[in-house]
Amino acid sequence: LISAAGQSVGKQRELNEDSLFALTTTMAGNSGNLPFGLYVVADGMGGHQFGEVASNAAIRTVAGLVLKKFHPHLFQVKTEPMEESFQEIMSEAVNEAQRVIQREAPGSGTTLTAALVMGQQVTIAHVGDSRCYRVRGDAVSLLTRDHSLVNDTALSAPWMTEEELRRIPPNVITRALGIQEDVVVDLRTEPTQSGDVYL
Repeated sequence: LISAAGQSVGKQRELNEDSLFALTTTMAGNSGNLPFGLYVVADGMGGHQFGEVASNAAIRTVAGLVLKKFHPHLFQVKTEPMEESFQEIMSEAVNEAQRVIQREAPGSGTTLTAALVMGQQVTIAHVGDSRCYRVRGDAVSLLTRDHSLVNDTALSAPWMTEEELRRIPPNVITRALGIQEDVVVDLRTEPTQSGDVYL
């Protein structure tokens, strides 16, 4: 695995409310080392109190829980399989992040998109509108669905024209960590191919 990450405050704000986590390593095994990577992006809700606290709490919680689950397999040779599926682990981590944000930064929110790479498989957890794309050869595929008012309206009212959809405020998020009592996590697992790029 080769990974890269970068952040910018941009031109609109003085404070960057986004957080990211990137870990690329290998998992020891009797038959060689498996690629292991955990990549998390959280976009603190602009204009909300403590958006940067929410995004940081989300990153810390998701990365901490996932790495805790994989710790015995990362640092010592374990032959027995894990008790939980990767989707269960990612869902548990995001739901725990929801609880931490509600406790540490009530009234704030953050999007979250995370990718767990293990061997030749990737599992993606997604809440909000921070997108995940896959580039495979010349094809670019969007792997997540924006949880936004525009997108939700387009799905629930397919008869609406593009002009009518353009009148809906474009930056209203309908699902994010911290803004509702419960969170619904979109999960996706797929095999990877040599040369795939995930953005």
